[in-house]
Amino acid sequence: KADVTDSNRMTALALAIAHGHEDAAKMLIGPTEAAGALDVVDDTGSSALMIAATKGLVSVVDQLLAAGAKADVTDASRMTALALAIAHGHEDAAKMLVAPTQTAGALDVVGDDGFSALLWAEERGLRSVAQKLRECGAADVRRPPLALFRGECSAVQIKVAERTVAFVDFVTVRSSQHCPLGGKG
Repeated sequence: KADVTDSNRMTALALAIAHGHEDAAKMLIGPTEAAGALDVVDDTGSSALMIAATKGLVSVVDQLLAAGAKADVTDASRMTALALAIAHGHEDAAKMLVAPTQTAGALDVVGDDGFSALLWAEERGLRSVAQKLRECGAADVRRPPLALFRGECSAVQIKVAERTVAFVDFVTVRSSQHCPLGGKG
C-alpha cells in the first residue's frame, strides 16, 4: 500500500526520493496519489515534494507537481519546497516551483530562520530565480528569526549569523543554550 509509512512517517515514495532512486520514485507517484498520500509529511514535516526539491530532482519535482502535490506545505521550520530548493542551490527545481507556489499563495512564506524564498535566492546568488520571484510579485519579506523570540539566540548572534554585522570585536554572552543558527549562546 502506497500510504503506509515507516517509523519516521515516510511513505515508500518519500524514502525512494530521499535515497535518490528517481526511477522508483516516478513509479510510486501514481499509486501514492491514488492512495491520497501524495502530501503526507514525515516526522520533520517534509513532504515528498519537499524532499525532491531539497535533492534537486527536477524530473521528480515535475511529476509530483503534475500529479497535484501541494506547493504550499511547510516543514517544521516553515519552509516550502521552493525555499528548500533555493536554500540547497537547486536553481532548476526552484524555477519549476515558483508558479505553483505563487498559485498556492505561499510565495512570501517566511521560515523560522527569517528568510523568504526571495531572500534565500539573493543569499545563494541565484539571480535568475530572484528575478523570476520578483516578476511573480514576491515581496522583500523579512522577519527576525524565531530563535530570537524563543530566547535560543541573542540579537548579536543572529546579526552575526545573518552577516549584518561587519565586525564583532569581542562579545561575551553567557548562556548554556545552543543557538540553532550556529555557535553557543
